[in-house]
Formats: sequence, C-alpha cells, structure tokens
Amino acid sequence: MESPIRQIGLVPPPDGRQSATALAVARGTARLLRSLGFSSISELPLPSGRRADLVALNERGEIWIIEIKSSVEDLRADHKWEDYRAHCDRLFFAFTQEMSCDLFPKDTGLIVADAYGAHLVCEAPEHRLPAPTRKLMTVRFALAAAQRISRLIRRATGNFKPPALFVVGRLRFQPQSIVVGLGCHQKSKSGSPSLSGSPSLVWKSKNLDV
Repeated sequence: MESPIRQIGLVPPPDGRQSATALAVARGTARLLRSLGFSSISELPLPSGRRADLVALNERGEIWIIEIKSSVEDLRADHKWEDYRAHCDRLFFAFTQEMSCDLFPKDTGLIVADAYGAHLVCEAPEHRLPAPTRKLMTVRFALAAAQRISRLIRRATGNFKPPALFVVGRLRFQPQSIVVGLGCHQKSKSGSPSLSGSPSLVWKSKNLDV
C-alpha cells in the first residue's frame, strides 16, 4: 500500500471552488504571514483527510492554519474547521472587512484581508502540538512545497534549447542529446539513462587542434 505521505498532491488545478474573494483574501493573508516570518502554502492535505486553506510554518517550527471565509454563508456552511485544531499550534479565520468579527468563534484568531494585505485583528490562543504531530505536519509541508517548486521548474525548463556550440579554451562542445529525466533511471531521447530530475545535456567534445 502506498504511503500516505507520497499521496500528497501538488497544487490542485482550479476547480471553481475558490471564489475570487477567497483567492484575494488568501493572497493578502499570505503577505501578512511573510511579514510575520512565516512561509505558507495553500490547499495542504492534512493527515485527517481534510484540506487546509493555508498552512504557515516559521523557523521555530510553529504551525498555523488559516481558514478562509469569503461570506457569511461560507462560514455557516463550514462544520469541519474544528478538526484543524489537531494539526496546528494556532487556528485563524481570514475574511473580508465586510464580515463582522462577532460572527467567528471566540477561541480562534481573526485576520481581515484583501488582495493587497491583511491585518491581524485578534491573536489566536496557543494549543501546542505533540512532537509526533509536529514532525508529521512539518514533513508534509516540506514535501508539498518541494514538489510544487519542482513542478514549476519543470514547466519553466520545458522549452529549454541548448546552444549549438559551446567553446572552452581549445575544446568545443556540441550537444549530443537532451536528457529529459523526471526521476531515477529515466531514459533520454538517445536511450541513455538519467538520474537527473531536470533537463541536462550530454555533450560531445572535440579538440580544436585536431
């Protein structure tokens, strides 16, 4: 059976669930988190099977979860937010300024946000995670972040074109093949094995004095 860790997905494709308002709140909240020393990723699958809107991690290993609400109806329809407490040190709600703070549970932190920034209205009470849960969440955060960066790099280098000729001193190098390795033991277009996770080149050299 495949490890649950390896089932962590990359950034999910747009599915229409996130409204424009929710995306704007998430963007502003992420900016606030950066100013507070946190890195954050969106839509992180939790060990419970839930998916957190934003998960933030700082250099001290503290973990916050931020649940984003775009409307009163969105808040009233949500009955799963209490499950997030088991996976973070502090739990917050982020919402627009049109929503009243009185609508939200008293034992959560509150963040008012728009697309350009956010304000921490009320600090969340701390409920420290057990060490095993903290390690599990930190590993999931790291794996998801690394996988998403890797996918961005593969997209950026998808149209990579090698130079026709590269000269170093008296040697000239011509690309023989492009290695398109996406994992261990993948084969290049020329049939040679590759252990690289990103495009690289197999060069054929010739001495200019010959």
